[in-house]
Amino acid sequence: MACDPKAANLAVSRVIPVLLGLILIYACWTFTRSLCIEYLLDSTTSSRNPRIGVTIGLLVAFYILLIALLVSYLRLLVALIWNPDYIPRGPQYVESLVEAKSSKRRSKSRRRRERNSNKGIKDEEWHGLGAAFRRPAESAYPVGASGLEAFYLKDVFVCKEDGRPAWCSTCYQFKADRAHHCREVGRCIRKMDHFCPW
Repeated sequence: MACDPKAANLAVSRVIPVLLGLILIYACWTFTRSLCIEYLLDSTTSSRNPRIGVTIGLLVAFYILLIALLVSYLRLLVALIWNPDYIPRGPQYVESLVEAKSSKRRSKSRRRRERNSNKGIKDEEWHGLGAAFRRPAESAYPVGASGLEAFYLKDVFVCKEDGRPAWCSTCYQFKADRAHHCREVGRCIRKMDHFCPW
């Protein structure tokens, strides 16, 4: 039985940082104990004198490089967890979710009554979807002339052959420069600014 690719990617993304951390711990222990302490400092195994200067130089260089590696990796993890650089969805996205949900669960007559009586969306209905799904982002460009005009007022933007900006029909939003729709997270993401290493 085939597994869900999104679930597999999520599981791998949780395991890899732990695995990399364990590899780094083992490498530090091996370098410090085996090379520096047992080989260079321990003079009982051979007739040579301990090499204290070489040991200190190797340890300082190794741990300075290790600190630089850890800082850059932690910076990457923080960016992925707290600021993944998603492009905000347009206001029509929530409306399309409401329509899709109502078409699955309700009959046509009940949908008509609900559409006429209640145009909004309640937070209780979308409790399990997360804050990003509950309401559209404030920084999203509105669809229509006002949103297009606001998009055209940017200093630089990439447009299609006909002169209009690129549009994502899934997120209901103008695509920013260097952006594409990522099916793994179901959103538009700036290229090279998210979890994908290439």
